[in-house]
Amino acid sequence: MGNRNTDGTHGSGDHIGKFCSLRKDNCGHNEYKAPCAVTAAAWDAEAAGSSTYLQKKVDEVQDVSQNAHHLLCVSCVTAGVTRKDGIELIVRATEWCANNSDNMIALPLWPHTIEWYVSFNLADETFSIEAPVAAPPFKNLAQHDYDHSPYIKEVSKAIKNVVNELTVSTDEECNAETANEFAGDLDTLSDEVRAKLVGRPTHEKWNAGRLDEDDTWYKAFSMASAKQTKRPFPNGGKGRLGKKIRETLRLLKLKFG
Repeated sequence: MGNRNTDGTHGSGDHIGKFCSLRKDNCGHNEYKAPCAVTAAAWDAEAAGSSTYLQKKVDEVQDVSQNAHHLLCVSCVTAGVTRKDGIELIVRATEWCANNSDNMIALPLWPHTIEWYVSFNLADETFSIEAPVAAPPFKNLAQHDYDHSPYIKEVSKAIKNVVNELTVSTDEECNAETANEFAGDLDTLSDEVRAKLVGRPTHEKWNAGRLDEDDTWYKAFSMASAKQTKRPFPNGGKGRLGKKIRETLRLLKLKFG
């Protein structure tokens, strides 16, 4: 398959010719985390510490930053394009990189939301989500750890639909023209995916769920457009989200208690 890189795992991505779907901080074309770091800095400028969340790493509790998310995921692009049989001539001529800033977005995770909205009392190890608070800097964004698998399936299907429209020719110039159009189609698809992840009414839905006014509050936080996992609002610490709240309280206690 020419100069195709087959040394890494499927999750590490691949490259062929001008086409890159490598999962590397610096793939040689772009530093994919850089634009998301800029976004995180803007979050912190609005509210200090809002871009980080607590996570247990080995024997230490650390502040971890937001997640740099590929809109067209590396795994989806690699399986659906870079390693797709029968379209190599077009892919090789397509100048496109999954790590381009236009294909990146900084997303919060559930711990971001929990640490923003939940009031913790470390002294007696309790928490409260009764009082409304201001919207966080990461408002209106889906959570990167909520329904990621269904999201992957949706993106894979969308990429497949674009790839199915490709026609490989024996004419090199024709393939080059198709490659240029293909790059544009991928950019358009990336923009469409971005539009589905932003503009979510997360703050409004959180408060509606808090007041028992909307039992579909969780949909605003899900990465998936369909098949969103239902979650009860964690009043009283119930459900998986309640479990995550107690986990966050435990981490806060370890770090500051």
